[in-house]
Amino acid sequence: MNNPFLENDFAPVHDELDVQNLKVIGKIPEKLNGVYMRNGPNPYFPPITYTYPIDGDGMIHAVYINDGKASYRNRFVKTEELLQEQKAGRALYGGVKAPYFFDPAQPGEKTLAIKNGAYIHIIRHAGHYLALGEANPGYEITAELETLGKWAPLPNATPLAVSPHSRLDPRTGSRWFVNYDVVPPFLSIYCVDVSGKVTKSVNVEKDYCTMFHDFVLTENYVVFFDCPVVLDIKALEHGGSLFGWQPELGTRIGVMPKKGGPVQWIQAESFFVYHFANAYEANGEIIVDYIRYAEFSLEDNKVIPANLYRTHIKLEEGLATHMALDNRDVEFPRICEALDSFKHRFIYTPTLTATGKNPLSFNAIVKYDVDHSVSSLHDFGDHTEIDEAVFVSAEKSTAEDDGYLILFAYNNQLKQSELVILDAKNIGAEPIARIQIPHRIPHGLHGSWMPA
Repeated sequence: MNNPFLENDFAPVHDELDVQNLKVIGKIPEKLNGVYMRNGPNPYFPPITYTYPIDGDGMIHAVYINDGKASYRNRFVKTEELLQEQKAGRALYGGVKAPYFFDPAQPGEKTLAIKNGAYIHIIRHAGHYLALGEANPGYEITAELETLGKWAPLPNATPLAVSPHSRLDPRTGSRWFVNYDVVPPFLSIYCVDVSGKVTKSVNVEKDYCTMFHDFVLTENYVVFFDCPVVLDIKALEHGGSLFGWQPELGTRIGVMPKKGGPVQWIQAESFFVYHFANAYEANGEIIVDYIRYAEFSLEDNKVIPANLYRTHIKLEEGLATHMALDNRDVEFPRICEALDSFKHRFIYTPTLTATGKNPLSFNAIVKYDVDHSVSSLHDFGDHTEIDEAVFVSAEKSTAEDDGYLILFAYNNQLKQSELVILDAKNIGAEPIARIQIPHRIPHGLHGSWMPA
């Protein structure tokens, strides 16, 4: 009742559309051909409990662009759990605040079960389109968004549980994944090569389960922050929360050689990270840019500010130092992904400016130049709410920011959703193109540009 993340532009949509020849204000750049897909939590039925952003059913929104024209399609990810609920005609899974399956055949009975909604991210790897959720098997879909089933990389016949954020190594084309679980092994790391085969599988020794939503690569290392968000089934059974914030544990930074070897742990003060921008090696250090929270909470309506931070890791000394790069409240950092694990200069994040009317959403994009400690801004104004922006390199680009930012925006006065294309070199300028979407696109989480 009165959940703000089920209202206004957070409210789910249920119609699944196919629309050709969308209206374009401006002009789509020549030779920008491909599809932008974005995932997000979109409950099919009124939920038993709902905690944004880690509950819901996946819905993929896709804008296909070809020769200056655009079309739109959206579909639910048909997970096994959603199909069960559709058969029953109501929600059967309780969400992270009540992670149980309520069996319609046995009223009053419940079993411990966390729903796999596959609602957080959508990527393409080795020719497979993968809808990813939180520490669950991903679901493979077609380019037309039809659900094929759980993803099982080669040579496995068993679906592989992974966290929603993966990292592509531009040097090899391999994609790295992590996963956490409430039973041992509490943390696993996988590498999937360009053919879709698992070439490395490592179980990291830990004493308890913590949340690993994202991580980063460098040329030689996998780097993960072990923040003190502890998953505790016993606490849940005694009326507590499955996700418990235990700041007395501090945050540990783990650094694992890609080629194999023990993890080096570095102790730090308590903080939490959902999302990393990038990491790289320079001058004998590992440099990590990320969005940092002072604490973690899933309480309703509690907004915790998060800022862009940088950590310097000195492996030989076993030391890490941290510094804020900016004091604005930001999230969803993206870079030119061709520079993943290489040195980057620019980071793009949504933020909320003084003109924004909704404290739960963003209305502007910040472009950070971390080399020169300056930034620029595109403010969409007081009636527009935006989501994550994805960087797309221009054809034959000659500079890191030679390309476009693509994102969904919603005008809460006109009740109009758009796919906006900005010039990444000059983000303060008017949009290059605004592609009109024929229905409202709710706020969501992560997406990818997939070139034709």
